[in-house]
Amino acid sequence: MPAASQIKVLVVDDQLTIRALARSTLQQLGFTDITDAGDGEEGFKSLLAKPAHLVISDYNMPKMDGLLFVRALRSRGIEAPIIMISAEADREGVIAAIRA
Repeated sequence: MPAASQIKVLVVDDQLTIRALARSTLQQLGFTDITDAGDGEEGFKSLLAKPAHLVISDYNMPKMDGLLFVRALRSRGIEAPIIMISAEADREGVIAAIRA
C-alpha cells in the first residue's frame, strides 16, 4: 500500500468550510496531493484532467449531486474508491449511492 503522501485525493463539496476541514484533516494524516472542487461538475472535470486515487464527495450539491457524480465517474470507467458524506439520513439515497 502506498504512503499517504503518494495518494492523490479529490474532495468535492459545495461548502468551502467542509472542503477546508477535509483538506486540513487529510494533511494531518499525511496526505499532500489534495485537490478540491465545489460541485459534481467541477469534480468530474477535475478527475478527467487529473486522476485521483481516492474521492471524498458530498451527496447534496448544486449542478451535479453526489449520486450523479458517482454515476458519471463509473460510466467513464473511473474506479477510484469514493467516500460519500452527507448530513441527510435518506435511506433510499444511501442505498442508491452504494449501488452506484
